[in-house]
Amino acid sequence: MGKKPVIKVRVYRGTELNYDANRNIKNENHLISIEHNSRMWVLFKKNVLLNGYCKVDVESAFVENEKGEYGEIKDISVYENEIKESFTDQANVKVSPQEARIAELEAKLDALVNASKKESKKEFKADDKSDDLDDLRTEYEKVVGKKPHHMSGEEKLREGIEKASK
Repeated sequence: MGKKPVIKVRVYRGTELNYDANRNIKNENHLISIEHNSRMWVLFKKNVLLNGYCKVDVESAFVENEKGEYGEIKDISVYENEIKESFTDQANVKVSPQEARIAELEAKLDALVNASKKESKKEFKADDKSDDLDDLRTEYEKVVGKKPHHMSGEEKLREGIEKASK
């Protein structure tokens, strides 16, 4: 089995890329050669953002053949994808106990807010029923000629209206 491939990457420092009038990148940049799948490669990918790089381009890759000469690897998309993942991989971020507690409390707060919204909808429906009851009371007062008992429910009011209208 041959040696591991050597990857040449160009790193750009800064929080974002800056261009001059001719669309040339003005950021400080360096060319770095790293052996693929070595401890250095793993650390490089892990600390891309911590090192202050806003962009990393894979320029070329080389592998040593049997004669001891280096030949260029044509398909570097595998290495480019690994670098892209190092910029976007948030799954390996550890959550501190305080952040976990905050997330738990926010979830509880959302549950309480959603529960209170459901309760307000129930109250609104109860208000609709009371409006219907108020309409029945006014109708009862018109038909019967006197105010209904304050504890009379919907059924009693309808019965009273039916008796008075016969």
